Amino acid sequence: VAKYAQRAEAVARAPAPLHHKNGMVFKASSSTWNECIQKSLFGLPENQWHRVSKIAVKETALFLFNVQTNVMEGLFVAEHPPAMNIDPEAWKGVVRSRNAGSPFPAQVEVRRAIKYKPVEITQIEHLLRWHSNNATFDLQLDSATTQSIIEVMEQHGRKA
Repeated sequence: VAKYAQRAEAVARAPAPLHHKNGMVFKASSSTWNECIQKSLFGLPENQWHRVSKIAVKETALFLFNVQTNVMEGLFVAEHPPAMNIDPEAWKGVVRSRNAGSPFPAQVEVRRAIKYKPVEITQIEHLLRWHSNNATFDLQLDSATTQSIIEVMEQHGRKA
């Protein structure tokens, strides 16, 4: 029995696959960034639940983009299926919200699969699908775009 428990634990902790079926970018400000990293929790507003709910555990590549410094970090994967208000107190201290709970209730618990050095948006902006106003890009990434971003990050190097 112990042997099976050890095997199950090893499978659960197996590294994320090198090829991801898709990807998703979460945005953070300099004031919310540390909380995302410290809590291993990413979130988006409630109206983005339809996007967050599609995240597949350990299969969807996740990235965190700082909207103030214009850098993206990765590679993260979901540890558990996304849910609403995993932590209803998350980001309440730094972002005002009309809701009683978190301003970003569409949440997913993450773990860093590969610790790449941060990449400036200028290094990957040609890979992203920009909206017509050219001020924002699509947060959902298809497989090809996801792999291209990972390749750029791999070339940029890993953190020690």
